Amino acid sequence: MQKFIIVLFQKSRLENLYPFTTNTLSIAKDLISDLKVSRFQINDISGAIEKGSHHRQVNHSFQPIGVLTLWFESFNNNEPKNLITNLQKVFDDVWYFEVDEKVVLNNQAIEGENSFTQYALISKHANISKTTFFDHWQNVHTEIAINTQSTFSYIQNTITQDFSQDHAPFLAIVEESFPIAALEDPAIFYNADSQEVLEKNIARMMESCQKFLNFEEIIVFPTQQLNLL
Repeated sequence: MQKFIIVLFQKSRLENLYPFTTNTLSIAKDLISDLKVSRFQINDISGAIEKGSHHRQVNHSFQPIGVLTLWFESFNNNEPKNLITNLQKVFDDVWYFEVDEKVVLNNQAIEGENSFTQYALISKHANISKTTFFDHWQNVHTEIAINTQSTFSYIQNTITQDFSQDHAPFLAIVEESFPIAALEDPAIFYNADSQEVLEKNIARMMESCQKFLNFEEIIVFPTQQLNLL
């Protein structure tokens, strides 16, 4: 199964984008319907996600407003390219990645309107190798993230091919899902039942992140999965 992640951007003030996204992403859904995909998923920033704007870290002139995820058993090489061409007519910028997916944690007891998914496009800082980056992220940091946060789903997406241009050399995309209450409550986000635990969990996360992430290039934004029925 081949997986593709497409990140959609608009050039607008963030507060102007929230009521705009659902209608725009319905266009993306129509475009996808013509493809022979085994599965697809659409995430956007509408609804309750507006309350989580403080989670966003975006070092880009455009704002990410949605993510399309496609899975193919097999595909014609022109199909994704044609989709991107059509998406570029609708959105101000489109980033397109083929990824190798590893589902580390997937507890589907909390889903839909009761949850949100945070995407992080990550790259290494200059003082480490790619080997060190992947070793720390996959074998050290992921466990720390799961243990110090209220994460109920954690998916590692290693970028195998980047079809985009004019952005940082990202190495991976993280998908983390949380209870919706974690959008506004740091104690819930960091799975803490006291101020002491909250501070300890934040410190553990930051210490781990600083060992491998390039904070100047990272892009982080919360989303909700759209109900496509």
